[in-house]
Amino acid sequence: MSGKKPPLRDSLRFYGKLVLILFGITAVSALLMALVNGLTQDRIASLAEDRRQAAMSAVMPGENVIFSQVPFDPGTVLDMQVAYEGGILRGYCVQLTADGFGGPITLMVGVDGGSKVTGVKILDHNETAGVGTRVDNSAYLSAYRGRSAGSGADAVSGATVTSRAVERGVDAALEAVARFEREGGMSVEEGEV
Repeated sequence: MSGKKPPLRDSLRFYGKLVLILFGITAVSALLMALVNGLTQDRIASLAEDRRQAAMSAVMPGENVIFSQVPFDPGTVLDMQVAYEGGILRGYCVQLTADGFGGPITLMVGVDGGSKVTGVKILDHNETAGVGTRVDNSAYLSAYRGRSAGSGADAVSGATVTSRAVERGVDAALEAVARFEREGGMSVEEGEV
């Protein structure tokens, strides 16, 4: 062979065919992903809601606590629910995000009528495994129970950024509840509705 290049027309046909094949593969992949997303979307949303409900029950314990959404200032707050038990106002559950080392940390914080933390639960995070994830345990999070604004827990060694993010999240939840009450929200005296 003399090493002659194929005519330009044949090269264009060859590359055109490759482009069409790649486009076809991409289109089929996109359609399959859309189909799977459509089939799993409701189940994923249901599981997320179940997880949120379980977190609210964990941070606002009681026998028959009923939650009801209240208006809130969106900022970092994703959701705010008032908690009643037997017609008595127990407090609030605040879902919010705080910036951790690995990105946003989604928290659920329970706050009673006396502006004290009743519990903290981490719903989602992207912290470093084995380091930042050490704050996602009941021993550390239980240190926030009974605390008020500005009185956080000790930082976890090696996970200071993540610990401080949880502390900022708890303080933001306490501030969101205080702001809601100042702006004419629910009466928060225990025993009143």
